[in-house]
Amino acid sequence: MQVKNAIIFVHGRERNSNEYFKTMVSAIESLGQTENVAVIAPKFKNEEDVYKDSDIYWSYLGWRYGNNSQPSSNTTRHSSFAVIDTLVTKLANRNPLSKNGK
Repeated sequence: MQVKNAIIFVHGRERNSNEYFKTMVSAIESLGQTENVAVIAPKFKNEEDVYKDSDIYWSYLGWRYGNNSQPSSNTTRHSSFAVIDTLVTKLANRNPLSKNGK
């Protein structure tokens, strides 16, 4: 598989990242581009979604504004914006633009 493009969807207030993911994958399948496009739809968990002490989660809407994650047994707190920045950086490092910018 040679991924040429990536789409990152950030969910809204409902935090239904799985629906965003399914919708985009369906659209990509209809275009016959499943081998060329990576779809990433992270879910920013809040207090309702925490399953383990080590889970990273944000206050109810804190992720929307780039707030740091809430304290947990994982001592490192993360800005939700930094999470997206990390995804973009990792994708860019893995698939740098060609010399002509395409």
